[in-house]
This record gives sequence, C-alpha cells and structure tokens, in this order.
Amino acid sequence: MIQKAGGTAVYSSTDTSDGVSVKQTVSNAIDAHGDVDILINNAAAFVFGNIETITADDWARVFGVNVIGYANCVREILPSMRSNGGGAIVNIASVSSFIAQPEFIPYNASKGAVAQLTRCLAMDLAEDNVRVNAVCPGSIRTRATDRHIDSLGLDPRKHMWNSDKTLS
Repeated sequence: MIQKAGGTAVYSSTDTSDGVSVKQTVSNAIDAHGDVDILINNAAAFVFGNIETITADDWARVFGVNVIGYANCVREILPSMRSNGGGAIVNIASVSSFIAQPEFIPYNASKGAVAQLTRCLAMDLAEDNVRVNAVCPGSIRTRATDRHIDSLGLDPRKHMWNSDKTLS
C-alpha cells in the first residue's frame, strides 16, 4: 500500500527493551528516510497471572518492553527530532493505565508507568518543540484476550463489549 502510494517502506525487527537494537533500527530509519519527525511507541508485552504466579522475569519482560522500550525509542530518536526543529511522539498507553483488570498486574502497572512517562517527557521536551501525548485504547479482541476471558469463565461477547459486568 505504501509503495502503491509512491512511498517506500523499510521493515526492521526490533527488541525495544534492548537499547542497541533500538539504536540500529533508528539508524536504519534515518538512513532510509532522513530525519524523523514522528514516533509512535506501540510495542507491548503482557503476561496473565496473579501476584503469586507472576515471576520476576515476567515483570522484567513486561516493563522492559512497555516502559524501558518506549524510553529507549525516545532517547534514540530525539537527536533527529531536535535537528529537524521538533516533532511528535505518541505513546500507546491503554485504558489499563487507569483501571484494574483481573490477572493483568504487570501490564496495568506498566501502562500506568507509560502514562506518567508521557507526562514527564511532555514537560521535558516542550522546549525542543517535541510534543508528547498518549493514546489510551480499550481492549482489543484477540485470541489472547479471548483466552483470558475464557479462563475467568466469562463470555467474551457479553463481558468484553457492552457489558453490565466490567473487567475493572
């Protein structure tokens, strides 16, 4: 679709929790397209479980992708935005940054951290003409969310959308 519209697309697999991987991806993007003026942080990891079943590795993975990964991307893209006179950063947080959901502890906590990271970055980067905002979408129906709803004994059609019994 991008190529049909006359543009170019470059794919790069990136582990956002790894600063070296992010640095390489940003370098590839700048080499292919020049300075970057928009960053959309949309990587996410989650694990289902309660406080007794979630491991330290689970916490590290979720926060590594969902929070540290976003910070890595901002850090690496910022010099390009500054040299371009500014830019816009959109962090995909989640409605989960405001509500609690059963057995989503690390994900909800990490998305709360993304909301706070967004506010801090907005203040810190305003003088560089870099706008930072968050979007907080609700649940998106996937196989994983259906499995989770099923594990709670709920009907996804009733409890995921238009429900009288919310997940929060």
